Amino acid sequence: AQNLYQQVIDSWPTAQHAMWSQMGLAISFIADGNDSAAGEATDKLLINYPGNEKLPEALFYIAGRYGWDKKYEPAKSIYQKIIQNWPDNPFAGNAEFDLARADILSFIDSQDEPNALIATEKLVSDFNDRSDLPAALFYIAARYDQPTELIETIYQQIMELFPESPYASKAELNIARINILSLIKSGDDPNALAAIDTLIADFNDHPDLPRVISSIEEGYYNKIFLVEGLSLEDWLQPLIVWEKVMEKVPDFFYDSPDLYYFIAGCYYKFGEYEVALAYFDMVAAGWPDNRWGRDAQEMIRKTNEKLAK
Repeated sequence: AQNLYQQVIDSWPTAQHAMWSQMGLAISFIADGNDSAAGEATDKLLINYPGNEKLPEALFYIAGRYGWDKKYEPAKSIYQKIIQNWPDNPFAGNAEFDLARADILSFIDSQDEPNALIATEKLVSDFNDRSDLPAALFYIAARYDQPTELIETIYQQIMELFPESPYASKAELNIARINILSLIKSGDDPNALAAIDTLIADFNDHPDLPRVISSIEEGYYNKIFLVEGLSLEDWLQPLIVWEKVMEKVPDFFYDSPDLYYFIAGCYYKFGEYEVALAYFDMVAAGWPDNRWGRDAQEMIRKTNEKLAK
């Protein structure tokens, strides 16, 4: 990508696509982890295209890529440059909004919850007329998604301030999921299972339910493989959850081979080889080019050997 962007810049220096290629070069260097080259490419963008009307937009996208990589200081510097140099450009307003978001994210990243909460309240106060505010708040919370007071407060704000927004139900669902994952991690399986029953009953028609169920099963996976000294019984809990889901949401599907491979492995662990084989077959057929699809082929062979015996 970098070679092609540079070829456009060198071959057609006055073309509009040369400016966009200079932006693409900066973004590519950020993605590559080459911060010094990214800074140089951004400086060249400013030097070579000072009069281009699309320059504030190009800078905005570079700042966004820095933010995506949690490099908030260079992102904030670029947002401030847009605001100061092009105050009447439409992207100046977007830069102000994303600058406020970057402040919150940088505080969360440094575990400074008090200032993160103050910055969140300021974001809500200053930009309450923006239609994308509920989405912005949701993705701030979802990006870190930890069982902390701050993250739950943000979800609660979405539910209270924007009850008609689709992000209100997403926030409610995520609060339930975080609570369940905390119960799983602490070993409180009875309350985790009760909370899962409530989750399925309350959100069985929600489009995000498959993702949440997959996340809960991942919580069990992490407990099984990251905690030493667990017994065979620990493999039983994800199957109990899974069979609850299959009973109450029979058409459940989530496009994730990891989920179905893990369920197959749990059944295999308990000697339920025919059920395990059905799930391994599903993974091998549905995701043949994925790592889990290839591993499933080997597990199909092993499972058939077990059945033969």
